[in-house]
Amino acid sequence: MIFPVLLILPFFLDFFLLPFINQEMINIIIFTTIIIILCILLGYLAIKLNIKYKSETYIKKKKIAIWAEGKWAFGRIYFSIKKYLSHKYDIDFYDWQDDNLSKKFFEKKWKKYDIILSTPALLEQTKFNDNLPNDFLNKLVITIHTPEITKGSTAQGSRITHFSEYIPQKYINGPIFTGISKDICNIIKNFNINCIFTPTGFDPDYFNPIKIVEQIKIGGFIGMKGRAQTEYVKRENMFSQICEKAHLKTEYIYDKEFTEYKNLYKNIL
Repeated sequence: MIFPVLLILPFFLDFFLLPFINQEMINIIIFTTIIIILCILLGYLAIKLNIKYKSETYIKKKKIAIWAEGKWAFGRIYFSIKKYLSHKYDIDFYDWQDDNLSKKFFEKKWKKYDIILSTPALLEQTKFNDNLPNDFLNKLVITIHTPEITKGSTAQGSRITHFSEYIPQKYINGPIFTGISKDICNIIKNFNINCIFTPTGFDPDYFNPIKIVEQIKIGGFIGMKGRAQTEYVKRENMFSQICEKAHLKTEYIYDKEFTEYKNLYKNIL
């Protein structure tokens, strides 16, 4: 609002001062006024640009470390987190299958991060650091992806299946725990551990719609048929019952590279 007023100010001065002083003096006043207005405008723009520059350049991003596997569910989730949040955070990924990289992370590199994201597998690992310090735990956010969870003083014999998670007793009060379903959060809370509900989504760059489905004819299951250890987590029996009652053919999707993305499902479309 102030800028239009400043721009027409010289013309008002010319109109009101003309009866009292000569034209030469009026021209000097108008010229001086214009210079002042330009200086104000330039100063305002400089302040705005400086604020924007500082907000984009000088505000330090928080640093996040992700320690997980580099493929399938965890890999896709965490790589997408890095892709979509890198404008707000500096994010580094540590593949737990790389022993050399993991060793460096647990020995020293973890100290430079503000947040560490991982799964309960980090709490179970004893290869690189068997007793995580409090400073490490205060940065740690553990996300649980399965409702099959146990806790205790030792992991020996605690696992029910390949897909179960284990929380060592010594770490139950350390990290922040999150779960991808409300069922998981309720199970964790039964252990007197606070758990935040953090539902996962999908990356539309890789899983955009392939076609419009007018009628469902085939049901797809991610996993091998008849694998007992996946029953509690993936509910294969429930999948079979649904397909039977809906008169659907069944397709089991496994032994494929995660980089196939939406093409994983081409046989059911």
